[in-house]
Amino acid sequence: MTTLTLELTDEQAQKLAEEAERLHLPMQELAAQRLFAPWKPDEASVSLDFEAAVEYVFQKNSELYRRLA
Repeated sequence: MTTLTLELTDEQAQKLAEEAERLHLPMQELAAQRLFAPWKPDEASVSLDFEAAVEYVFQKNSELYRRLA
């Protein structure tokens, strides 16, 4: 295994930590998935893209869903 050290701003590190926690993944795994996603779309990156799209739609339409409930 190779170790790669990245310097992140505090804001970037916080966003990475929050997203990793939301997806129940270690920060290192999420960073690696996001790093390699543009080169080879695999099942994990497609899943992350789908989850992000679903979350966006739910947030965007939350008021509509509330009214319909």
